[in-house]
Amino acid sequence: MSISAAYTTPSFIPTSPADSTLGASGATYDAPALAVSSPPPQKSNGRDNPRWAAQYETWKKRSFGKPATWKDAHIPAHLKVFREHDKTVQSDAGIKAYSSMNFVSMPQTRESTRQQIKTYYKENKGLDIDPDKTYLMTFAYNERGHTPPYPGTVVSKISLTDAAIKNMQDTPGHKALPIHSFNKYEATPPPIELVESMTIGYSRSSGRHAYQNSPTALHTQQYEGIYFEPPAEEVYDASNQVPLDPKSFRKYVWDTSFNTAYKAGLDSFWSANKDTYTTLAKMAFTTAAEKQYTEGSLSPEGRDMATKVANIPAGIALDSLTASDFQHAFSQDLGLQVKELTFEGRVASGIFYITDKTTQKTLLYMTGNSSPLHEFDSPKMMRKWLTDSMSDGPKRLQFAEYFKLHDRVDNVWEAGIDTHLEKTGLFSSQHTDWLENRPFGGNSLEGDPFKSLQARVEKYTYQNADSTYVSNADNKKKTVLKELKSVSKSLIILAPVGLAVPEVGIAMLLLNLGIAATETGLGIDDLKKRRPGAANRITFGAFNAIAVIAKESAGRLIAPLVKPAIESGILPKVIPQINPPL
Repeated sequence: MSISAAYTTPSFIPTSPADSTLGASGATYDAPALAVSSPPPQKSNGRDNPRWAAQYETWKKRSFGKPATWKDAHIPAHLKVFREHDKTVQSDAGIKAYSSMNFVSMPQTRESTRQQIKTYYKENKGLDIDPDKTYLMTFAYNERGHTPPYPGTVVSKISLTDAAIKNMQDTPGHKALPIHSFNKYEATPPPIELVESMTIGYSRSSGRHAYQNSPTALHTQQYEGIYFEPPAEEVYDASNQVPLDPKSFRKYVWDTSFNTAYKAGLDSFWSANKDTYTTLAKMAFTTAAEKQYTEGSLSPEGRDMATKVANIPAGIALDSLTASDFQHAFSQDLGLQVKELTFEGRVASGIFYITDKTTQKTLLYMTGNSSPLHEFDSPKMMRKWLTDSMSDGPKRLQFAEYFKLHDRVDNVWEAGIDTHLEKTGLFSSQHTDWLENRPFGGNSLEGDPFKSLQARVEKYTYQNADSTYVSNADNKKKTVLKELKSVSKSLIILAPVGLAVPEVGIAMLLLNLGIAATETGLGIDDLKKRRPGAANRITFGAFNAIAVIAKESAGRLIAPLVKPAIESGILPKVIPQINPPL
């Protein structure tokens, strides 16, 4: 018989303090036995409540893209335990899970302006309006010889959001009509029905009101008001005019610094998301490299270079990588040189390239494209390709968007980036040497290139904020509003984040820009309709690498250079808006 089997605890020795009670003399005695068939139930922390778990999943979807501070302040009390748990396991989360937990919408110029206008009129005037769907409009209409509603046409139409960004202080009128053809703003405006065509004219004969004596004389009038879209027929009258004088709206715009609030939003975003942005940017880069290697637009050597520059452990499958793999201290590979791309000495935000010091093989990374990695035999061949690409209009336009708006505009002293790029493309066939900094070059990056990418993009957002809003001092300046709805420019900033999970990140970007997925040709509409393989067809950007039909010799890929896809069908489109220039 074994010792353990023979030995039993004597009845007078308690097995735990809870099993005994001290007598008055200090002796112990057996406590009454408890008839318990199972351990006492543990207090629930709420995470095992299936109903709460389902509510938390719903809350996460509804709060997707909100800043962490907003989430902490607005999450229901009984769901906080789920959010705290998510925070503790983030370092172990995979790419998709981490991206979904941390995707935060960067402040957008239009959305910031829209919200400021909406809040002001709600709190100060009691008006509940959507500035994106409320329009400052000028009509030309013929009243004489007609009964209400009078036939008319739209001379100018611009949303309140865009009018504020442009600091629109003038009243646009029809070029064929004099200024005194305008009628004053009225609470009960003239009812106007839009017609396909109408004759516009303004006749004045000699004598006071002489036109009234001529039955054929034209007397087209103009009226400016602020309107909602009509519900059905194209009739604009008191039913859809907003009780807001255009003059008072212009005064509000003149007195308001929309840029200040927008920059405050940028301050909050970057102070809370620097590290997250860097992690997501590295995830997006690694995901793109693996995707392009699989589709054949990146060679094994190219993928190996990408893995090294991202500081990712070799030999680990993409699905097995966790956030911690992208967050450890950066270790520079001494065999690689990393530079941020420059043109005419100016830095292109969102572009860097890696060169193998031994083989000279070069990998160019251009954010804002669904296949952003381009592989070349040397930096010289990369510069040749970039020079040749500037002869293509759509590519040249997208490339210009990597530079801050201030550098793109011509001034008295020098031509802007756009002009220089156009000349580069025009004379691309005459280039034969493609030397460093003529015109493409690079600035060496020391340390983590993705931290440098974050810092460069952060600076880019602030610099563009100053150039986007038209100040009172330069309210006559013409501003191209389509810049604010440019998918490609915004992707330069957000693609490093959105590409980690493109079917989520890019779709959210379009939503923030106010652009329908069906209008961009990105393939996101296919995803929304649950079409097979839709996530693999999300395509955007003018600089996409394409798969190469390679020859193989002794297991090595020969001439793995890639060329950009020229597909005008996938280029972003911008929603047009009736908007005469200032």
